[in-house]
Amino acid sequence: MRYWWLVLMVFFVLSLQTTLGQAQGGQATDQYTKNPTAAAQSGSEVPPDAAVITIDGLCASSFTSSSTPAATPATSGKAVDPGCKTVITRAQYEYLMDVLGGRPSAYHGLKFAKRYSEVLLFSTKGRELGVEKDPRFQEKIRYSYLEALDTFTLARLQQQAEEISDADAEKFFKEHPERFVQIKLLQIAVPKTKVHETAVAESVAAADKASMHEAALAIQKEAAAGGDIDKLQEKAYKIAGDPSVPDTDLGEQVPDQLPIEYRKLIFDLKSGEVSQVTEDDHEYLIFKCAEKHTIPAADVKKFAAWLRMRDSRQALRDSVKTEYNEQYFPKANAGEKDTSGERAP
Repeated sequence: MRYWWLVLMVFFVLSLQTTLGQAQGGQATDQYTKNPTAAAQSGSEVPPDAAVITIDGLCASSFTSSSTPAATPATSGKAVDPGCKTVITRAQYEYLMDVLGGRPSAYHGLKFAKRYSEVLLFSTKGRELGVEKDPRFQEKIRYSYLEALDTFTLARLQQQAEEISDADAEKFFKEHPERFVQIKLLQIAVPKTKVHETAVAESVAAADKASMHEAALAIQKEAAAGGDIDKLQEKAYKIAGDPSVPDTDLGEQVPDQLPIEYRKLIFDLKSGEVSQVTEDDHEYLIFKCAEKHTIPAADVKKFAAWLRMRDSRQALRDSVKTEYNEQYFPKANAGEKDTSGERAP
């Protein structure tokens, strides 16, 4: 691989992200567009060039941030040698944390620092053992490299989208007022199938579907008459024999967050209104508009940037045509749902 060292470095950095997310008690935030020369605000009085991690015995490699010789120079050529020392300074450590999206509050946590030291040690040993030549390893880092490019590209597109003036944001709002409508949305999901202890014949499954459709129509009438949405959701799942009742509150939504096939149905609703029964591959769906309003003027610029980002991503998707072998990738796998929805600002 011509750029194996770059790909391996990306894989090495990505391998730390899971540990970082666990160490700071949540998912890392995207901070890839920050100025790398600006030290993270960790609140530490330790100087930037001071060592925060020192690994005596770990020899120099292209993946250690800095390496200084100990009293006796290493002569064995191995990953671990008593004559080697690897030093990570505060600036180097905080730069890595910043690239990974770590919050300053997590910088002093030992869990990630210990994991980083382990990764440095075992990855250096892996180079000595020739792990890089393993075709499976190379395929893994190829995909990890592509994932990193995807992440940083999205960050760059987001940065470009946010470079919008107040005047352009106002113009965008006036041209697309329907995209700035926000609705507090409730949903009743009625399963199309009932729970059975064993597999059932197609005729039984078809009967279940018809029965559950009738139940959905009856539940819709109760909801439209002012019935309690949570209780009706419980009723639907009780009829299906399923104890895992889902939440009915879908939160605040704007049109671009919803599948296009439901947008008109939902956003034609007035506050307090309930939709007719619709469906997806697995459930009959009933929506209720609890509240409806236009995005406040103070938030228009932020939403305009978010919408521009969505438009940019969609334009790129639309520039190609992707086909999937339906024999290999069935359209409706049981229990599989589209999770590509994006949270609005």
